[in-house]
Amino acid sequence: MAFVMAIGFLIYPFKKNENWLWRSCDIILAILGVVSCIYIVRAFETLAFRQGAPNPLDIVFGLILLAVLLELGRRVVGWILPILCVLGSLYALLGSHLPGILAHRGLPMRIFINTVSLTTEGIFGTPLAVSATYVFMFVLFGAAAGAARSSSTLRGAASEK
Repeated sequence: MAFVMAIGFLIYPFKKNENWLWRSCDIILAILGVVSCIYIVRAFETLAFRQGAPNPLDIVFGLILLAVLLELGRRVVGWILPILCVLGSLYALLGSHLPGILAHRGLPMRIFINTVSLTTEGIFGTPLAVSATYVFMFVLFGAAAGAARSSSTLRGAASEK
């Protein structure tokens, strides 16, 4: 995921012009994403032993990872994905303040960050597994088809009526 974040911020810049200020913001976001992923990989053993009891550094890197992923999602997909993620997060965090059937006990911020960013029940679970297997296979097929020059044949067949 660190590689995808680094490449994502370089392929989808904040502004299309080559202003050094905006480009440096892209590079800083890419570095923050990579560093947060490296922290989680390097601290995996201690995270496993402290499961459910994150320390302040875990929370900081988890928040950085979530913020960077939301921004990258906004750049790649548009506003709808980050908005849905923020609404789901707000529902999980503020459920005790909701009325009637929508109300639930709510989650403390540290438990939410721990679950979403540091365990396999969140970002490093199903979403990453799906993108690492199925999406990768389609990208690999597309690259192989392009290298074999069969992509124009496939596009022609798909566009025929």
